Amino acid sequence: MFRDLIELREINARIAATRPAVLRNLRVIHTGRDDGSNIANVKAVVDSFLKQGFNALAYHDADGEVVASGGAFVQAPAMVVTLVTPDKPELLWDDGFLLRHRIRLRDSTGEVGTVLAEQPLAVLTRLAQDMSGMGATGEMVLCMSRQERLHCFPNQLNPRAFSTSLVNVAGELLPMTRALRGESGVIVTRDYRAQNVVAAYGPIGDLGLGMVVKIDAAEVFQPIREQLQIVVALLLVLVAGGTLLLRSQVRPLATRLRESREQFRAVTETASDAIISADKRGNIIYFNRAAEHIFGYLAKEALGQPLTLLMPERFTEPHQIGFQRFLATGQARIIGKTLELVARNKDGKEFPIEISVANWTTANGNFFTAILRDITSRKKAEDALTTRSAELEAVNRELEAFSYSVSHDLRAPLRHVDGFSDMLREECGPALNQAGRRYLDTITESVKQMGRLIDDLLVFSKMGRVELRQSQINMNELVTEVLRELSSETNGRRVEWEIESLPGVRGDRAMLKQVWANLLSNSIKYTRPRDVAKIRIGCGRKNGGLEFYVQDNGAGFDMKYAGKLFGVFQRLHRAEEFEGTGIGLANVRRIVTRHGGLTWAEAKPDEGATFYFTLRDSAKE
Repeated sequence: MFRDLIELREINARIAATRPAVLRNLRVIHTGRDDGSNIANVKAVVDSFLKQGFNALAYHDADGEVVASGGAFVQAPAMVVTLVTPDKPELLWDDGFLLRHRIRLRDSTGEVGTVLAEQPLAVLTRLAQDMSGMGATGEMVLCMSRQERLHCFPNQLNPRAFSTSLVNVAGELLPMTRALRGESGVIVTRDYRAQNVVAAYGPIGDLGLGMVVKIDAAEVFQPIREQLQIVVALLLVLVAGGTLLLRSQVRPLATRLRESREQFRAVTETASDAIISADKRGNIIYFNRAAEHIFGYLAKEALGQPLTLLMPERFTEPHQIGFQRFLATGQARIIGKTLELVARNKDGKEFPIEISVANWTTANGNFFTAILRDITSRKKAEDALTTRSAELEAVNRELEAFSYSVSHDLRAPLRHVDGFSDMLREECGPALNQAGRRYLDTITESVKQMGRLIDDLLVFSKMGRVELRQSQINMNELVTEVLRELSSETNGRRVEWEIESLPGVRGDRAMLKQVWANLLSNSIKYTRPRDVAKIRIGCGRKNGGLEFYVQDNGAGFDMKYAGKLFGVFQRLHRAEEFEGTGIGLANVRRIVTRHGGLTWAEAKPDEGATFYFTLRDSAKE
């Protein structure tokens, strides 16, 4: 249901972003030729969307200026989460859930502007704020994980956004932590308040959010306890009061008790996890359908049998010792915890399980309930992941060996060629004709080019293997440092620099310096034919992240070849026009990708190019 709500709101936002008439209106308004009718049409469209349920809507032109807007945008939301969908909308909380979209507007000629839309999620808000149908402690929790913490939206029990650790007081993963790792199920455990709860958990599709619906275990079992106490008291009265009281009072209570038991059985019999209960002697007294499926025993075969029926023989004695110790001292090693153990089915086959055990006490003594699941498939996936990791380590070792070979084995022949070329020039230079000297110069230059290519290949290989050294980086200082190192490349040239103030980021300083060096060096190189080179450096905030760019008025390129730009050895200009190895932009993409960002470029032949890369906004983390 949650995913359907998001997709419906995304469709609404795309409709607002693809109105052909609005796109034409915005382009006319941007040219300054509007007679008033175009902006009136855009305002009418805004009003129509507000009437359809939008909280706020604004159209911006290509320069980012507001053309028309309506409603009131949320200024300081209590919590913001960027969802993992194609449009990357933001889920906000401001006395309720809202969904914010920022979508670029494009027509056949290019970008027209952007639309900013906020839509309320009233159904989700009601679910979060009113779980009264589940009781006083019922709670629906919606969270995301960031920096080893859970960050959760407000709900019925927590009127404000809150954060908590990934584990409970016993050191076990919280149900929400499991949900955000892609797991789903039902579990009896302690929650973030250290309360025993019955919780159902699972991920919300691939949006990057998890959901938990839970209720305190004490509230779940309280009606049964209260009704049992009433029945016992009434039975004593009935002994003294006679049959009339029996008919008028106890039978309705018994009916209610039976209904409660039937409700409990309906829940447990439809659960996907096995639920097994045992008495104080360790004999099975309840065995649900999922347990029948997992272990292969029918309930009538398992009831009355000891729990050791479901264990490998080597665990029988340790189980009996631990069971007796708990009954004698109350010291438990597995109760209240979630563990991975080994079980045995009817055919004698052993298989891995994940199990949570709780105990409860009545006048008849201690009883135990276990919720467990077969994790064979998960274990196979973990083994496959381990194997894949080993394979990747082997590949990395091969890459390191290749790098060593490139560094040492290939450089030696190049040094020989370069050395003998110098010797030939010194000893035989006067005897060579003009063509011979040109051939010798070509050999020397090719050796240098091969050396640069080997250096770039080593850097490219290293960037994929070196561990990121995260730190807070002042981007203004970093760009200034790179420009100072590139100053020799602009000697004797007229270069007009336009550098905006850049926000700080968190990342690997050496790697991001390489990104700036490659992009700025390219701009300097490809503006060489211009009498006055114009290079602009800036940054904007888009879709919750930072979008840096380097723009120049250089040679540019045809956009139909843009897909080749960031590949190894891919060049769009001849070496006679512009020198290079075709690895610099591949290095840019590899570094930015390792920082979780994107790279792309826009250009026109002989009109310049703009290169973009995105990074996380550390101010929001």
